[in-house]
Amino acid sequence: MKKYIWMMAFVMLGLSACNTNDIFEQELYKKVVALICSDNYNILEDVQELTGDENATFIAVSSGGTEAVGADVRVTMIPDNAPLNAFNVGMFDVDVQQYAKLLPESNYDINDYHIIIPKGERTGKLDIKIRPDGLSPDSVYFIPLSIGALSSYEINPKKSSILYRVLIKNFYAEQKSAGYTFYAMRGLRNDVVTQGNKQVQPISKNKVRMMAGTISFDADEELFAKSSVILEVLPNNKVIVSGYKNLVVTMDNDPAFPNFFRTEKDDWDRKHKVFLLAYSYKDGNNWVKMREELRLQYTED
Repeated sequence: MKKYIWMMAFVMLGLSACNTNDIFEQELYKKVVALICSDNYNILEDVQELTGDENATFIAVSSGGTEAVGADVRVTMIPDNAPLNAFNVGMFDVDVQQYAKLLPESNYDINDYHIIIPKGERTGKLDIKIRPDGLSPDSVYFIPLSIGALSSYEINPKKSSILYRVLIKNFYAEQKSAGYTFYAMRGLRNDVVTQGNKQVQPISKNKVRMMAGTISFDADEELFAKSSVILEVLPNNKVIVSGYKNLVVTMDNDPAFPNFFRTEKDDWDRKHKVFLLAYSYKDGNNWVKMREELRLQYTED
């Protein structure tokens, strides 16, 4: 009897091991298709340079499992505002003024919404052409997409949608997921020594925006209108200082602040981008004379 019980125990153990092994094999070789993006609202950030030209980029899908797909897999993408709505409500609730925007159709092209993961491969891509010029550094722009259909295998439900975000940059400044490029500022405000840090925002290939003088940055359109300046760098590196929507006068008679942009190296061979600026701006009923150096240490991309 005891011998019989032991034999049955070994048989059951063997069956259990086989069943566990089968489940393990199924999970190991299971093909699941997912969009490649972050875990935070499935966002994919892509920094696009303001060149005046059209830029080529893409989003990608990937198949899981220990082996590549055994046949071509066709993934059909569709525009889908649901993930954008979920992002806006989750991040800003009813504060509609803060909501992210759809990337305007005039700023991109998707000619084919189908992605092919070729046989023997793990990834496929959806080609996108981006025209970033004209986008505002004050806004968050998304192309929201979802997987609409799959020719075979399964879709990872947590990675079945994507928020493709376009950020902008030029040589002088970059829009980032949180904030902008910071330059160290030192100079004279009405001949009084001042210093601090200034956020500088890309506008076009050769233009950036910053707050005038020592006015603190605030993400408010009305404040931009009356308190910011545009720096336009000409081909000879001369800088034209003008008002964003306010009154600003360039001063070109100061050899220490000649309204010029340059790159230079310090004694430790570190590279810096440097603006030397002189201008006057209207602050309420008063004119403020500003002479400042903006300096940013950088490395080549």
